[in-house]
Amino acid sequence: MTDRELFEEVLNRFQKQYRFEIEHPYGDAYFELKKNEEVIGGMNPEGYNLLYNLFKLCKLLQRELG
Repeated sequence: MTDRELFEEVLNRFQKQYRFEIEHPYGDAYFELKKNEEVIGGMNPEGYNLLYNLFKLCKLLQRELG
């Protein structure tokens, strides 16, 4: 499993567990997380390593993971 696949798996598990939507507003790797139509935050994982991307994802979901 590649780092990209592993990150996608974690993102999908978090999406199911914390019930948020993932949108790609620009049609590229950048995505936004939304819950109840409110944007929680966004990030572009392209070009970064797995550890950094997981850190950024957890920071975006800090309130949810609380």
